[in-house]
Amino acid sequence: SCFTLALPCEVADDSESVFPRANGEREAEPSLAVMSNEPVIDRSLVRILLAEDGAENQRLITALLEKLGFQVEVVADGKMALEAALSSYTEQKPYDLILMDMQMPEMDGYEATRRLRQAGWMGPVIALTAHAMSGNREECLAAGCTDFATKPIKRRDLEKLCERHLRAKSA
Repeated sequence: SCFTLALPCEVADDSESVFPRANGEREAEPSLAVMSNEPVIDRSLVRILLAEDGAENQRLITALLEKLGFQVEVVADGKMALEAALSSYTEQKPYDLILMDMQMPEMDGYEATRRLRQAGWMGPVIALTAHAMSGNREECLAAGCTDFATKPIKRRDLEKLCERHLRAKSA
């Protein structure tokens, strides 16, 4: 027997997570830009590189970031992330933030981040991983990541993470 199940899924501005809640309820929350007293970052000018090998995660995280107003470029492995980041730097249009999946084919996020740092990349690199065991955070930070987040990531947490590192970078 062969069975197919298709579930409709969409990412709404007021969604709490990239996955819908079981009860279907959603909480409306104001954007961080509205709640903060700090200068507003023009998100339309912010370039984010998303290094993620999973097609569904690429689609969902990209949709969240774009709904938050960011420009997003997606690559599917660490080697492509390294090449894209270094090329953006030499073209004098470096990414403002890199979201790096740590388990990818060809070259994983740990090696890609180490090589970025060895090449002099100073921008924020945020580790995205499904592994939330003790020691995973430290392993990501030891590889050169600026911060760490687990998947699936909630919209609100992703927004806070990006805002915090973009503000620190511009300070």
